[in-house]
Amino acid sequence: VTRDKILTVSSLLVALGYHEIITPAMVDPAESERFTDSLPVVLENPLSQDASAMRSSAVPSMLRAIGWNLDRDLADVKLFEIGKTYRMNLQGAPAERRVLMLGSTGHRRPASIYDDEVNLDFFDSKGDVETILSAFDMPNLNFEPSGAPYHQDWLGGRITSQGARVAVFGALRQDLGREYKLRQALW
Repeated sequence: VTRDKILTVSSLLVALGYHEIITPAMVDPAESERFTDSLPVVLENPLSQDASAMRSSAVPSMLRAIGWNLDRDLADVKLFEIGKTYRMNLQGAPAERRVLMLGSTGHRRPASIYDDEVNLDFFDSKGDVETILSAFDMPNLNFEPSGAPYHQDWLGGRITSQGARVAVFGALRQDLGREYKLRQALW
């Protein structure tokens, strides 16, 4: 991934109303593995159990960032992170991968004297992902109505290019939202 592509994605997301975050790469391995089946890169001499592995998923970091904002009475939150995840490869060596993580909750538009407020929904997430992908020359983009295991049933999707998965998006499962003490739906 070139620096120009990262700047293009960042600019598009800021134009869509997102704010960039940077989260720690060292996490609790038990929390991280709930969101991926990749083998974690465990540190030999960690400072604490909460930071004893390199993250293999960016989802828990985003959930914590969204929760932090909701706890401060910010109801409309759109965050993104361009970061890295880490996993053990088949040869038993650590491997890193750059990922883009989006998180949004709240309203598409606030209430006004002319209209009621409208909550963010599946199509807002899908549109944001499609906007990002449209900036790149990716052949044969296909939508499939099947998200990740941590997505709410029937509210997840993925986009593939020539059979390879390039994006997964959807609503966080309600039971996970309750565990992270999120008071509203998260996309």
